[in-house]
Amino acid sequence: MITEKENAMRVLSHEGSAWLPCMSDCLQIVPVSCAPDNFVDGRDWFGVMWRDGVPDPGELIMDGFEGWQDKVVFPDLDAIDWQGSASADCANIDRENKIIATIQNITLIERVNSFAGITETMLAFYQEPDELKSLLYAITEFRLKHIDKVVKHYDPDLMFFFDDYGSQKSLFMSPGTWREFFKDPLKKLVDRVHEHGKYFCMHSCGKIDDIIGDFVEIGIDMWDSVQSCCDYQSIFEKHGEKMAFMPMFDLQRFNTPDPGGVQEELHYIIDVLGGNGLLFPRDNASLLHPDNKEAVIAEIRKLGRGSYLATKGFL
Repeated sequence: MITEKENAMRVLSHEGSAWLPCMSDCLQIVPVSCAPDNFVDGRDWFGVMWRDGVPDPGELIMDGFEGWQDKVVFPDLDAIDWQGSASADCANIDRENKIIATIQNITLIERVNSFAGITETMLAFYQEPDELKSLLYAITEFRLKHIDKVVKHYDPDLMFFFDDYGSQKSLFMSPGTWREFFKDPLKKLVDRVHEHGKYFCMHSCGKIDDIIGDFVEIGIDMWDSVQSCCDYQSIFEKHGEKMAFMPMFDLQRFNTPDPGGVQEELHYIIDVLGGNGLLFPRDNASLLHPDNKEAVIAEIRKLGRGSYLATKGFL
């Protein structure tokens, strides 16, 4: 009999799970406290000021990309006490029963946005493309070394990388522009994670259907935040055997109590995305109302080994 962790690992390896995994039962996210690459108010490790979860537009460190080398100061990864941080952060992890995961919250476009703001970043695709590309590759080199440090000292099974590429209607840029600026840097990160024998999960919100084939091509193991604005059916038909899915419930609808509604959405997600056993529903979204979160977890546990999923290819 396989364990909850082993069953969930079968989603990441694309073998297909024996039952629907419950994130709360089999995955533990470990903070990397020495690398404040997050949305907490105050200055992050690049010196960017965050307020109310976003970079303060009055304190951006760049107003354009020319001469970015004189404006962006990369943290000295060798000066950080990684071992001391990891000892504290990993003190209570359960490697035997849980997939251990770390998060890099602001990977490529979101890190550039934090420096210059999203308007300047969008303009740079056309007005300063060479400067933007050089900054993206510098960030990529930093991220590669960051990955090495995290793996050495935290030894996660799974690494999450956050970069939102779209709105609820479309990508922020054309698919061609995304491929020109982001596909190769992102592939370098995926390859490095795989070189270490770890799994790569891409958290990317928005209707980004047009680049999911690219995600598959560069080897991303799981897509987190598959949102209802995306065409689930088309995505599953094209990529359902090649990528694991971690869907996000509709947070605009379910940030208020609606346990029955969120369970109904779970059923729909299973119906459309669950056929190959590569489904890992996300039950811990911070904006999901606690009543709905509790209802989702209960329903996943109930359905997980039940006859409902036997018709979906899980059992």
